[in-house]
Amino acid sequence: MTSFATAGSQRWLQVAVNRKRELLLNALGRSGAISNRATVTWCSPLEVENFREYRDGAALAKAGIKNLTTPLSAFWPPRGPVWDAIGYTSEGTPLFVEAKAHIPETASPKTRASRGSLALIERSLAAARR
Repeated sequence: MTSFATAGSQRWLQVAVNRKRELLLNALGRSGAISNRATVTWCSPLEVENFREYRDGAALAKAGIKNLTTPLSAFWPPRGPVWDAIGYTSEGTPLFVEAKAHIPETASPKTRASRGSLALIERSLAAARR
């Protein structure tokens, strides 16, 4: 069995999902990410799966998303984000988490996406905002 990561947001999210679920649930409720009545079934990063993290179609499958109105390849470039945690709420809402342990971690470098991938990302984010 793999042990918890040694530091940072990866470690703390692994601990929260596997050992302190109530603490994480309360934080998600207080932040407004989920309703205060909801519970979460976590699908990743699970200790029994060696804390594996998922991306693309595998991430959607973990969250129970089976049928898309738009194919994933038409919405987002391949090799999309690797999600730090994936779950779904008792209300049936998929939950994808990107964790940050400290402020400098929130500053991302400029994208290395190709021109075509960047255009697809911008269109998809605009559609999601609408």
